[in-house]
Amino acid sequence: MVMYDGSIADNVKLQPDIKLSYFNLTGLAEPIRLLLVYMNWNFTDHRIQYDEWLDVKKDYPFGKVPCIEINGVQYHQSRAIGRYLARQAGLYGMDGPEMDMKIDMIVDTIDDMRQAVTGWYYEKDSLVRKKKYNPMLIDTIPFYLSKLNKMAKENEGFLVKRKEMTWADIYFTAVFDYIQELLKTDLSARIPHLMEVPKHVLMIPKMRRWWDSRPRSHLKY
Repeated sequence: MVMYDGSIADNVKLQPDIKLSYFNLTGLAEPIRLLLVYMNWNFTDHRIQYDEWLDVKKDYPFGKVPCIEINGVQYHQSRAIGRYLARQAGLYGMDGPEMDMKIDMIVDTIDDMRQAVTGWYYEKDSLVRKKKYNPMLIDTIPFYLSKLNKMAKENEGFLVKRKEMTWADIYFTAVFDYIQELLKTDLSARIPHLMEVPKHVLMIPKMRRWWDSRPRSHLKY
């Protein structure tokens, strides 16, 4: 369990007491962690070990993580948590429902790509896993990345708003890193405009400090 103290680097806004629970990896929790860092909010980064999960699973809503506890109240579903925090951070909900829909659209698209990769990675049947690999790597991932690259080109290094960061940019930064971690493959070739997105996110000093010092993932497989 790690306590992230945003006050070390920046002034901290009046904030609730926050505990974020997830496994000891980036995964679905990293976009949430990045949002909390962006907001300068202190939080307890509770990392559950795999061998203790069956014992503590009952302590979480629907037996799912990530789970964020805000002033003692538990909330789950990673993108619901992300939307809440992004709204608090001014990265969502600031420009009307149409802009919110655009942000949600891109976040959900990025998550579709993530699910294609995790569906392969966590597949227990070795034959099915082998069968999924080439279509995922040759067709599915390039399909998503090429379209996202075009969007980043149109928005000058951002995914939704031209020259302005939204929750979608933070979400891509975290999820793309996780995807590459699972695949053990560098996917950055041929998407130069899209690679400007994480550059912009991590150009913010507090985000870079977190990124460079965060605990290493302990993947299950």
